[in-house]
Amino acid sequence: MNSGGGSSGGRNNGDDDHEEIEEEPTADGKATVIADFDPSALERGAKALREIDASNNSKDVLRLAMETEKTKQKEASLSHAQLQQDNLVRRQQLLQQEYEQKQRMQQANAENMKELKDHEAKLKQQYAQSKMEEKRRTNDEWLAQQKRLFEEQQALEKQTAQEIEQEKRRTMDYQANLDRETAVVRAEAETEGSIRRERENRDITKDLLETRIGEEGKINIELQKEKLLYYASFASGLRELMTSPEKMPYLVGGISAMAFGIYGSRMSMGVLGRFFESRIGKPSLVRETSRVGYADMTPRNIYKRWSQNKAAGANDLMKNIVLEPALENKMNFIGRGTRMTKENNAPFRHVCIYGPPGTGKTLFARSLARTSGMHYAVVSGGDFAPLGANAVTELHKLFDWAESTNKGMILFIDEADAFLRKGRADQATMSENMRNALSAFLFRTGTETSQFQIVLATNVPEALDSAVLDRIDEAVEFPLPGENERKRILQLYFKQYIQQEILDSGKAKVIKTTFNEEDPIFDRLTQQTDGFSGRQLSKYMISVQSTCYSTEGDIKLDQLTMESILQTHLMARSHGVKL
Repeated sequence: MNSGGGSSGGRNNGDDDHEEIEEEPTADGKATVIADFDPSALERGAKALREIDASNNSKDVLRLAMETEKTKQKEASLSHAQLQQDNLVRRQQLLQQEYEQKQRMQQANAENMKELKDHEAKLKQQYAQSKMEEKRRTNDEWLAQQKRLFEEQQALEKQTAQEIEQEKRRTMDYQANLDRETAVVRAEAETEGSIRRERENRDITKDLLETRIGEEGKINIELQKEKLLYYASFASGLRELMTSPEKMPYLVGGISAMAFGIYGSRMSMGVLGRFFESRIGKPSLVRETSRVGYADMTPRNIYKRWSQNKAAGANDLMKNIVLEPALENKMNFIGRGTRMTKENNAPFRHVCIYGPPGTGKTLFARSLARTSGMHYAVVSGGDFAPLGANAVTELHKLFDWAESTNKGMILFIDEADAFLRKGRADQATMSENMRNALSAFLFRTGTETSQFQIVLATNVPEALDSAVLDRIDEAVEFPLPGENERKRILQLYFKQYIQQEILDSGKAKVIKTTFNEEDPIFDRLTQQTDGFSGRQLSKYMISVQSTCYSTEGDIKLDQLTMESILQTHLMARSHGVKL
């Protein structure tokens, strides 16, 4: 029974130690066979059976053998679990490697796409540059062609003028030769006729000459006699007047009254002339003024001035003047201050406006005078030097004329640096006459006044004399317009010159457009007109208007025409010609 039991136990152990085979993939894709069969267990079982058969404690030995075998099987199970865990770790490593390989492939694809996009962007940029170069080359060729056509036209006109002049000279030479020949023939004919006539009338002429000489002699004798009688009577009357005590006072009084009347009338006419000149005249230094003179005493000019003064209001100071908001607020403050100063009869504050040309300095001075209810007068600083020694006299006449109005006067001196500049201490830089004129200006503006306000305009304020700057109470810079201001100016002049909201009695031609002042084209024009002044923007829009008027038939304006004209202005600026 022990043998059977042992055999049974051995068979059971053999069944428990069955072979387990598992296939697991590796990193290179091949399958690896893993087996948990251990043949040493059979050898140990056979040896145990032989020992059990020989021992008396065969059951205990068999039980111990079975426990030992179970321990071995558990160890084999643990080894199998360890192998499975190692397989899982290897499988996880394989997945990690596949993931990293996919990431590297995606990164490579992204880099390839980026390089492709960069290459496409570079190609687009090169294409745009080539288009710009082609456009610039086309513009250069167009300008060169225009220049060549202009030169050819000038040469043709010059040649035509020379030919016309040569033809005129040939005609004049021929006419002169013909006149000379005609004069010679006429002279010869007249001479022969005179000689022949004199020969025929010689006796008659001799008799007439003798008769005329005799008559003239008698007449001269009678005239001499009458002169002697007149002088004798005048001398006797003068002697009687000088010797008579009653008539002498009348003679002296008459001569004195006549002299007084002559000189008194001359003096009174001079005084009246200066009075009327100061009231209704205009000094020679004044280029433009709103004050009515004798030349404005016509019904049309009177009505025109009345309508302008009536239309101007206190809120119209910055009308048609485009400035940046901060500067516009400051100008409104100066306008209100000037108006309230005039109303309260307080001393005026003198102002200096400086900045580049064409930024609206003169326009603001006129608007300031119009909205404040005062007169204005425009004076150029370059007009003083040609006057020489008379500059002081004319300057005093200007200030006397400004002080003679009850409405107040704004004296706007444009290009003030040409007259009020530094250099009084250096005789080489300023003449004696200009120093005297500057001293006269400082004398007339040295004290506060409620009769006139000085507004100076200059491009170089640092060139003004320090004493002149001491007279200034407010200095304001008018810079070139910024981006927003340029857009507003372009829209303003577009409405004024192209859309023409106010037509000149219906005489102006209407320009048809496919866009209005809100179109995006004004954003592009604003970007391209960087550095333009207000006057240059106005001249650009006038060029657009002139181009429209030069076309025949219906006048139409498109965006391409506006941009083409601007390109012409920009090209001229690139060559140093600022239109």
